[in-house]
Amino acid sequence: MTSMRATGRCPACNGRRLLHFKRIKDVAHNGTVDMSLQKDYSVWWGVKLSAGTLEAFACRACKLVEWHAVTLDDVVPDGADVVELEGAGDDVPPSDPYR
Repeated sequence: MTSMRATGRCPACNGRRLLHFKRIKDVAHNGTVDMSLQKDYSVWWGVKLSAGTLEAFACRACKLVEWHAVTLDDVVPDGADVVELEGAGDDVPPSDPYR
């Protein structure tokens, strides 16, 4: 499946009128923060860690919404809330269609 971010088209309806939400705000104790995959809160300072900031693309025609992480470099798997998985097998499928 191709993404709206990569192609500029909706994979569901092939629409070309997209909205790109570069920053998605979430309500916090003292205002708003960027929506992210991982947050750590402090009673005194509010959000002290925000990692994996999210962006979204939405198709005007069919209303499909596609979420993307801007980067995952700062996301730290903790084994409880964030678990890193690695699938078995080859990283790259063979290019030959006749296996």
